[in-house]
Formats: sequence, C-alpha cells, structure tokens
Amino acid sequence: MRTLIVVLSVALLALGPVGCQKKEGPAEEAGKKVDQAVEKAGSAAKEAAEKAEKKLDEAAGKLKDTAEKIDKKVDEKVKSGTEKAAQELESAGKAVKEKVGK
Repeated sequence: MRTLIVVLSVALLALGPVGCQKKEGPAEEAGKKVDQAVEKAGSAAKEAAEKAEKKLDEAAGKLKDTAEKIDKKVDEKVKSGTEKAAQELESAGKAVKEKVGK
C-alpha cells in the first residue's frame, strides 16, 4: 500500500505541472501574431534591401562602363582635332612662306 501511495505521489508530482499550464488568452495570441508579422516584415525589408543593393551595383557598373566609353571617345576626338589643327597650321605656315617668299 505504501508503495502504491509513493508511486501515485510521484506520478502526480510529475504530471501536475502539465495539467496546470495556463492556456494562452487572446492577448498572448495577438502578441505572437504581431511578433510573427514584425519578423516577416523585417525579413521582407532585408530581402528588398539586398535586391536594391544588387541593382545599384549593376547600375554603377553600367555607368562606369559608359563613362569609360565616353572618356575614350573624347580622347579620340581631342587627338583627331589636335592632328587636324596641326595639319591646318602647317598648311597655313606653308602659305605664309609662299607669300613672303614672292
């Protein structure tokens, strides 16, 4: 009999907290839902920021490529213009020599 009482007592002590757990009320459930929504929003914001960063990096790369192409074209035009000006100056110099020499 004593063994039975000890076994029942141990069982009650072990299972007692399980039966006494308080069920969550509406406020706790709402709080959990708010926490989940905030976590979802944070994840979505982080993902959007990562996508935006990737797009900005791509745009910066394209802009750099375009700037380099423009720089190359400007260099070519300046070189071409300089060569043309040198040729015209040389022609003008020859014309002056011809007129002075006459």
